[in-house]
Amino acid sequence: MRIVYFSNSTLPSKAANSIHVMKMCNAFAKNGHDVTLIAKGGSKDNLNLKQLFAYYGVASSFKLKLLKQHNFPFAHVVYAILSVWYAKNLKAELTYSRNIYSTFFASVFGFKCVYEAHSPENFTWSLKKVFKFVYKNHNVKKIVVISEALKIIIESFYGLSNKVLVAHDGADITSVANKYNEFIQKTDDNFNAVYVGHLYKGRGIDLMVELARLCKDIKFHIVGGHDTDVVYWKEITGNFVNIKFHGFVSPANTESFRINANVLLAPYQNKVAISGGKGDTSKWMSPLKIFEYMASNVPILCSRIPVLEEVLIDNENALLCAPNDINEWKSALYELHKDKKKGKLLASNAFNVFKEKYTWQARATNLIESIM
Repeated sequence: MRIVYFSNSTLPSKAANSIHVMKMCNAFAKNGHDVTLIAKGGSKDNLNLKQLFAYYGVASSFKLKLLKQHNFPFAHVVYAILSVWYAKNLKAELTYSRNIYSTFFASVFGFKCVYEAHSPENFTWSLKKVFKFVYKNHNVKKIVVISEALKIIIESFYGLSNKVLVAHDGADITSVANKYNEFIQKTDDNFNAVYVGHLYKGRGIDLMVELARLCKDIKFHIVGGHDTDVVYWKEITGNFVNIKFHGFVSPANTESFRINANVLLAPYQNKVAISGGKGDTSKWMSPLKIFEYMASNVPILCSRIPVLEEVLIDNENALLCAPNDINEWKSALYELHKDKKKGKLLASNAFNVFKEKYTWQARATNLIESIM
C-alpha cells in the first residue's frame, strides 16, 4: 500500500514527536508498504538524508520529503495544503497523519485518512472546529489515540464513535545486547541510575537531584535536555560527585545508556509539561521513554500515575512510587540495589510484555489491520 505520512515534525530536532514519526514510517515500510514521510526541514544543523536516518537509528526504508518552514500568517495552512498536493502526486492509497490540518484537507479531497491524536485537540476554538470536522468525516477511517484515558476524553468531548482506536507508543528491540558505553562502568561496586529524556517541568529532575543528594553511593546519569537546562542543573549540583549530566544525545545513541543502566528512572510528576515546558499531558500521555525502557531489559522505577498504569504494573514489571514521595523513591532505589534477583525479574517481565505488544512493527501491523 502507498502510504503518505503527514507530520508536523521538524527533522532533525530534539522533540519526541520527530522520533515517533520516523520510527512509525520505518515500521510501516518494514511491513511491506511504500511509505513517504512529509515533514519540515530543520533550519540549522541540516543533515543529508543518510545522516538523518542514522541520527534517528532507522533504516532508509522509506522516502522523505522535507518542506521549507515559513513564519508568515497561516503558514501552517500552506504547509498542510502542500502536503496534500504531494500525496496526490504520489497517488497515496492511505494518508496517515499527526497533522490535523493536513488531515482536514486530505479528507476534503477524498483521501482515505487516519489521524493520530496525542492530546484532546480542544485547546482553541478553531482547533476544536477542525478536529470535529475530521472526527465526523467519512473519509477519516480511524482516530488513533495513545492511551485509554485519551480515548475516554476524546469520546466524551466530541461524542461517541467507533472510530477511536487505542495504540500506545512503542520502541524498537535493542540491537546489541551489551553495547559499550564509555560513561557507565558496570561493576559490582557501581550501581547506575539512568534517566533519558527532557528536563521540562514535571519530568522529575528536581526529585532525581534530591535522590542523588541522599544516595551518595549510587551514580546518577542524566541524558538529555536543552543546553540551558543542562547548564542550570549542573550549577545546582556542582559539588555532587555522583551525578553526571550528559546533555542531549541523538536518538540512535541513547540505547547504550539504557541497556548499561542498573535501573532506569521515570519520575514523572502530577503535572507533566510538553515541548517548550508548557501544558500538562499527565492525564493522557504515553511516553516513548517507558517503552524504550521496557525494551532495554533493565529494571524500571517510575511514578505511580494512573495513565502509566495502563502499561506498568507495580511489583510485576516495574516499581511504582508516589511522584513526590522522596522517601518512597529512596527505599525503592535501594531495594533494587540490594535485591538484584527481583530487579532481573521485573526487567524480564517488562521486556516480555514489550516484545509481545509494544514494538513499533507490531503497532504498525495492528493499525493497518484495524483500518482495513
